[in-house]
Amino acid sequence: TGDVRIPQGVKRISGIGGKPTSIYIPEGVEVIGDRSLTYPTIKGDIHLPSSVKKIEEGAFHTCGMSHINIPEGIGLVEDYTFKECRYLQDTISIPSSVIQIGFEAFHGCEKLTAVILPASLQGVEGRAFADCRSLDYIRCLGMEPPILDPSAFDGVEKNNFTVVVPDGAVEAYRNAPGWCEFKRISSYRNFV
Repeated sequence: TGDVRIPQGVKRISGIGGKPTSIYIPEGVEVIGDRSLTYPTIKGDIHLPSSVKKIEEGAFHTCGMSHINIPEGIGLVEDYTFKECRYLQDTISIPSSVIQIGFEAFHGCEKLTAVILPASLQGVEGRAFADCRSLDYIRCLGMEPPILDPSAFDGVEKNNFTVVVPDGAVEAYRNAPGWCEFKRISSYRNFV
């Protein structure tokens, strides 16, 4: 119970036991193991160091955190990784290293309001963002729409907000399976 500090030198977190209310993960940790931090008692922010290169299936399922960063270097957001993290809020920015978002990866994250999807993203699997009822902003950085499972955004009101895509990609998204269900797709311009 209480605050948990993962010791220096640990490379893989496989679980911590008890009922932690917060967790500190030091630089050097490389893997967050399968269902290792599924504690609804954890509140507040979780900072993942840049050394983390793999977050396994269901690692944070039902965790009570309100904010988390996903570090660059993660290749996949595995199935169920953040499923039913009901207090996860604000914006999730998926790093440019991610190529796939797994089945029910963010399912039931009821307070999540925005998602930024990288240009590297190739696919979003079934129910990945299902029942993220507060979601009202999606920004896609890729010129080509990622393959979107038809159920990826089940339970998300697709008429109430605009999906923002790169200038010149609007028609590709409007014609892409899954993406065409969003009624408003518009472009942004990168000013450098």
